[in-house]
Amino acid sequence: NIVLYRYPSARIEPFGSFTTGLFLPTSDLDLVIFCSPQPSLFALEKDFGECDMVLGDSMRVLDKLTIPVIRYIDKATGVKVDISLNHLSGFDSAGVITQFMQTYPFLPKLVLLLKQFLALRDLNESYKGGISSYCLILLLVSFLQHHPRHAGTDFSSANLGELLIEFFELYGGRFNYLKTGICVLNGGCYIAKEEIQAHDFLYVRDPARPTDNAGRNCYGMWQVKQAFEVAYKRLSSAVLNRENPV
Repeated sequence: NIVLYRYPSARIEPFGSFTTGLFLPTSDLDLVIFCSPQPSLFALEKDFGECDMVLGDSMRVLDKLTIPVIRYIDKATGVKVDISLNHLSGFDSAGVITQFMQTYPFLPKLVLLLKQFLALRDLNESYKGGISSYCLILLLVSFLQHHPRHAGTDFSSANLGELLIEFFELYGGRFNYLKTGICVLNGGCYIAKEEIQAHDFLYVRDPARPTDNAGRNCYGMWQVKQAFEVAYKRLSSAVLNRENPV
């Protein structure tokens, strides 16, 4: 209502995990405002602040991000909200994720578990250097594309517990982040980072925008890698002890 009062021609749409169904109870609500001429995020911040809709001093304008946003906690619901202006990339990403969920119907189960795993360790916010949900999904898809025991997309006999442990094993220890990049297009492949002069620790070619690196902001990926490694060791040890009790 605030936006439409100021900008009657504006259109407001949700995107991200809300539209794909891959959201946790603690997930942010991502919104984009389409409006011409484009309003200022700082002007919107002022309008929102004057209408008693923000919890405490939770509102921030994060204008240094790749896609600048207003971030706040809604006073009435406690929901965390991110609002951006006039960008379509979120819709493109949602379309990519929806296609992969059709290919791998079990994908949401692994995604939600891993999102919660990262959230508990404060490693799920890309603006803090963690790994975004979108990038996490691309890592999962690449893992499935290269899985040695399942040809193509035939995972009918797959055990999700085994897949989870193997995911942790790959990205917690076996994957060479320094030399190898990831691409999920056309069935998936690995890329020599030297050939494309990629300098980010994590390089994941964005299938919605192939010139972009979906892992560009994950400057804390080393901590994510360590968390995956610890999880692999603990889970594999627990399985081994169950199968071979003393």
